[in-house]
Amino acid sequence: MKKFSAAFTALILCFALAPPTLAAKKDAVAPEIVYEGEGYQITRTPVDLGGGEDFVPVFSEFSEGLAAVGENVIVNGRMQVANAGYIDSTGRLVIERQFDSAGNFSEGLAAVMKDGLCGMIDRAGNLVVPYEYEYLCDSNEGLIAAMKGGKFGFINRDNEVVIPFKWDAVANDGFMEGFASVANATGYDANGHKTYKCGVIDKSGEYVVPLEYGDLHVYSESLIPVEKKGKWGFLDKRGKTKIAFKFEDAGIFSEGLAAVKMGGKWGFVNRNGKIVVPFVYDSVGSFSNGLAWAVNDLFFGYIDASGEAQMGGDMDAYAISGFREGFAWCLNYDGETSFIIDTEGKVVLGRHETEEYQFSQFNGGLSVAAVYRPAEGQNGYTTDFYVYEIVYAP
Repeated sequence: MKKFSAAFTALILCFALAPPTLAAKKDAVAPEIVYEGEGYQITRTPVDLGGGEDFVPVFSEFSEGLAAVGENVIVNGRMQVANAGYIDSTGRLVIERQFDSAGNFSEGLAAVMKDGLCGMIDRAGNLVVPYEYEYLCDSNEGLIAAMKGGKFGFINRDNEVVIPFKWDAVANDGFMEGFASVANATGYDANGHKTYKCGVIDKSGEYVVPLEYGDLHVYSESLIPVEKKGKWGFLDKRGKTKIAFKFEDAGIFSEGLAAVKMGGKWGFVNRNGKIVVPFVYDSVGSFSNGLAWAVNDLFFGYIDASGEAQMGGDMDAYAISGFREGFAWCLNYDGETSFIIDTEGKVVLGRHETEEYQFSQFNGGLSVAAVYRPAEGQNGYTTDFYVYEIVYAP
């Protein structure tokens, strides 16, 4: 649940870039209806990466209608995504595979890297922010957290410095609800992990929460979880204590509830600090679509805001995610393939007799997936790639 760590400021999908060029457009392939639900259909369209290349692609989630696609390569003994471009909702490659890897779009921009320095491109592949930063986070609320000379500050899309570079770390989300979480390193703990003093700034760069907390997350629903002297509580936007410091850990508020830990177990509190779901779970997720996943020795499934089990109890999956846009991603016991369920627990994609799937979670009604089928007349599998889209009835 911790927001700050020695590595959290790293750009998850940084990449070296050749000059941006757009892919040649090809005729779109008609989508195939693969599921009919109440008031919606799910279609799938083959991904067209241009053909003629022998590689197994990896994909990001869709963001603002585009998904990054690349391949895994080994660099200095470490796996990273390389040779990446972007596909659109029709499965066509619309920005050529020219990056070492590719990040998600936010507010029309995606972070990119060339020769060890980051910049940002727009959805047409044009370079908007030049390559002069060590790290760049997503653009949020018109500002971009950027690292230069080993320190973080904030720039705008015109590459103007809005808040000077003076912090060792920032929250990956950057600004949320008008505020950003920042931190400076203070040394190392007994285990050799870097320690921080954390605070919160507004868009003028002024502190609204002083740089004195051991850990914190970001503002969500006007409250922020913070840690001081080993205990977690919640502050309001004036930096005043809203929920007392008494928990072992805490998450952000979502749909009016926040996960908190006490006595080694997780439960949920409301905005007044009242316990609404008791401390009985070993691990929980945030609420979304009225449900949160929860796990203990006796239960593995989803609960509602009153703590009542709504599905599962012992779900036939290795891991489950929170719901997004009415669907949740579930991992099979092989630890690789996955399937998709709706809020009633019904499998809508995956779990096929002769096919296995690797899905990304839906975002903007779009998911990208690898589909594995037994190879005819030989051992092994063939692999195809599709864009899945939720199409709602008018």
